[in-house]
Amino acid sequence: MSTIGCIPTSEFDPELALSLLEEAGWVDIDDDGILECQGCLYSETVDASYEGTKFEFDLLTNAGNVIRESAGETIRAQLAEVGIVVNYQAIEFGTLVSELLGQQYDAIIIGWNLGLPFTPDMKWNLGVAADRPGAGFNTGSFYNEEFENVLDMANALPAADDGSYGACDPDQRDQLYARAQQIAWEEQPYLFLFATNVMQAAQGNIDGWDPVPYNVDWNIDAWSVGN
Repeated sequence: MSTIGCIPTSEFDPELALSLLEEAGWVDIDDDGILECQGCLYSETVDASYEGTKFEFDLLTNAGNVIRESAGETIRAQLAEVGIVVNYQAIEFGTLVSELLGQQYDAIIIGWNLGLPFTPDMKWNLGVAADRPGAGFNTGSFYNEEFENVLDMANALPAADDGSYGACDPDQRDQLYARAQQIAWEEQPYLFLFATNVMQAAQGNIDGWDPVPYNVDWNIDAWSVGN
C-alpha cells in the first residue's frame, strides 16, 4: 500500500483482483482467458439470462489528448491480464461530452481542470443535485448520505456549543472536507487515475509562493510582489 496524504491507495495486484472477481461471481469457465458471469450480482438480481456473459465493456476518451489516450491503452492491457475485455476508443471531444452528460456510457476517461476561486464542495460533480441527465456532472448517479451531510455542514458550519470553535472555523471545515474526500476515495464514484505532472515557475520577486504537488495556487492569498 502507498498513500496520498493520509488516504491509503492500492497497488496493481492481479492475483488479488482475480480472487475478488471470483468472489463476486466472475470466473473463466471455458479457459479462453476471459471472465464470465457465474452467479454475478446482475444475473442474480436483474436479469437471469445474463449468466455466462463475458466481462466486457466500452471505454471512451477524447481523441488528441495524448495522456488520456495512453491511459486508455494501459487500462485495456492491464485489465486483459485479469480476463476483462475493454473495447477502447478515442472519439471527438464534443461527442464524448454528450455521452458523458447523457449517462449512457460504460466508462469514460476525462479530467477536471479547476479554476479559481476553488471550492472544496464536491457537490457540483458528486452531489445528488448534480445527477441530472443531459446537464449535471454526477453522471454515475453517486449518492452517499454521509457525504451529503458532511458537505452541508462544512459549507455552513455553526459555532460549537461549548465555544471550542466559532462559526465556519477553517480548521473544522478542513476536517469535514477531508472526510468528504475520503468518502469519495473509498466509494469510488470516480476511479481517480492521476494528476498531471507539469512544471511551474514564478518570478523571483514573488514572496510566499509555495507550490505543493498538484496545486500551485493553494496559498494564493499569501502571495505578494517584492522589490
